[in-house]
Amino acid sequence: MMSKIALAALALSLSSVALAADAEAYKMADADQDGMISATEAEAVPGLVEQWTVIDANQDGQVDEAEFAQFEAN
Repeated sequence: MMSKIALAALALSLSSVALAADAEAYKMADADQDGMISATEAEAVPGLVEQWTVIDANQDGQVDEAEFAQFEAN
């Protein structure tokens, strides 16, 4: 049986992997590498443009890394 410390370490490492995957997905979606995903860039990512109004939380027409991470976390 795993100790509480081992379980906590495992959970932390898995969350780090998820965050790294989110960051990589964000970089791939940000085709022009300007630090934002535009609606045009979102069209190239299956499922992203369909969720645009939810992902673009502040409705500024672009998705920043924080908005993307928040969406991915939910």
